Amino acid sequence: MVKYTDECVDCKYMGLPCYGRSCSNRRVPHLYCDKCKREADILRECNGDQWCEECILKEFDEVEIDE
Repeated sequence: MVKYTDECVDCKYMGLPCYGRSCSNRRVPHLYCDKCKREADILRECNGDQWCEECILKEFDEVEIDE
């Protein structure tokens, strides 16, 4: 699953201009595995959910990846 977090670094406080809602730090995507719930770099579709590669490799003996 993808969760978006506000990672504002308060640019205005540092004397830099604030871009408000258009700032890329206001909505930063983070990927989380639907099985283990940990943050992941890459998610793969598995049985209608999004799993990290580690969970897929633990669950299945043989894996075929469509690229």
